[in-house]
Amino acid sequence: MILNDPTSTMGMYLELSGNATILEHEGNSVSLLAGDSIVTSNGAQWRNINVATWSNTGVFHATSGSVFDAGNVTILTGTGGYQFAKLDISTPSVLQQTVPMIAVSEDLIATGTYSVVNNKLLLNGTQQQPVTGPVAGLDLFDLEVNNTANGPTDGGYGIALQTNMNIRNNLHFTDGIIEQIPTATITVVDNATVTGFSDTTFVAGYISKTGDDAFTFPLGTVPNRYRPLTITAPATATTIVRAGYRFEANSILTPVEFPLQTISTLEYWDLSRTGSSDLFSVTAGWNDASASGLVNCDDIALTVWDGSQWGFVASTASGLCNGENAGALTSVANLPVVGTLTIGFTENVHQNVIELCPGESITVGDNTYDISGVYTDVLEDSNGEDSVVVTILTVLDPVIVTVTDNITHLVASSPNATHFQWIDCNNGNAPIPGAESAEYYPTVNGSYAVIATNDICPADADTSDCVLIYQLSVHEQEITGLVVYPNPVSANGILTVKAFETLGEPEIRSLDGRIIAPQTVTHTTTNQLDIQLPELAPGAYLLILRSNAHTTTVKRFLVK
Repeated sequence: MILNDPTSTMGMYLELSGNATILEHEGNSVSLLAGDSIVTSNGAQWRNINVATWSNTGVFHATSGSVFDAGNVTILTGTGGYQFAKLDISTPSVLQQTVPMIAVSEDLIATGTYSVVNNKLLLNGTQQQPVTGPVAGLDLFDLEVNNTANGPTDGGYGIALQTNMNIRNNLHFTDGIIEQIPTATITVVDNATVTGFSDTTFVAGYISKTGDDAFTFPLGTVPNRYRPLTITAPATATTIVRAGYRFEANSILTPVEFPLQTISTLEYWDLSRTGSSDLFSVTAGWNDASASGLVNCDDIALTVWDGSQWGFVASTASGLCNGENAGALTSVANLPVVGTLTIGFTENVHQNVIELCPGESITVGDNTYDISGVYTDVLEDSNGEDSVVVTILTVLDPVIVTVTDNITHLVASSPNATHFQWIDCNNGNAPIPGAESAEYYPTVNGSYAVIATNDICPADADTSDCVLIYQLSVHEQEITGLVVYPNPVSANGILTVKAFETLGEPEIRSLDGRIIAPQTVTHTTTNQLDIQLPELAPGAYLLILRSNAHTTTVKRFLVK
């Protein structure tokens, strides 16, 4: 039990700090008065062992990787503040929230029982926050997302939702994006709402809406492609409409109904309905017309897949349909069917999706393009009328290969390569038969490199530097009595070699296998060499020595 004497005139302050700090609380209550504080920081951990009721009119505040383990049963009461970092309610733990709001700034693990009643959960991290829940999903009343994570340096974007989620009252966006795994869905029940969304705060995943409410699905993909979809109210309260946005071409692009000529190859909305046969009208929006390949409001319309073709849906445009401008298309009437939805292009608008290899270009009219992007050109057709060509161009990254030396084998790294061919640098760069994977295990010492290519762009190839493998079946000090000095040696100094065996001509190589010719080699005696080095850059080099006993030793030496 942890409490402050109600008659005390001083606030209680308890701080746990450090990764090795673990407090296992076995009492049945924690009582904080106004002015009292419990602080956990720098990875400290609080564990509730038994049933513990928190009566808090003060502050519980956790930062910096600290963990609050709900343990057996934890009951949060009072009017004070609860700011958790990582909150762990793993099976079979129970957390009962009777306070109006708790906040979590890092991971929320809620695979046990998390009972919010009619209260709020605030996710307010600065790094991406993973959220997991039970098999049946996480049941919440109010959820506020105020997460500022904005890319790889923050671990990702906003909330990483790894479970289904049920919203019974309100999902409010203050800041941040909810990214879902493909199998997760946020369900908003009848009469519940989603508020605060914008072109920077939305759901990158799927939302289901139950009921007879008009509703906007705040959809998009990270980092800034906002594509909301709004439906008018279905007639039946049991209707369930599920929607998600996909930034890719649909697997089916034809046939299309006149007057459509083609459909978007950039994006579509995945739309389905269960629970009724109700139809409704829709509005599909964008926050950047050029990113959707749009140039003219007069030449676009909504289109829905009816099972056999992309049907024309009479639509009206609002906002703008060109440049980095926002706009929307609204169906004039209810959709004829509920199905996958996208933007269709009517007369004199043509989309070309082009993929080029590095160094290539494409010419449209008077313009030539060689950088990835969406380009718009207005041409004149054979009838003297304007024809708009939208070119969605992707220029593939060039192949660049590096090799890692793992002593006995080599590993090539090239993200864009689809094929590797190892070569023998000591044999005129001849290809090594069968050595065509990213890893190569030489059978003999030598100098090797790899050629990386891409099947899509066979002319785009990159050859790595040669790498020397010199320790296969070679043991240090195979030449008896071998001494090499001084080591380190000056840039153009003399390296002396002595042994108990007659020494042959030495060989000097850089670590990438290049042969370096010494200025002179003087055989002072049969078992001593003086090697006059050229002007070498500081670093490590290899001295390969052979004796009349047919033994070989490779020694590293440093140039200072």
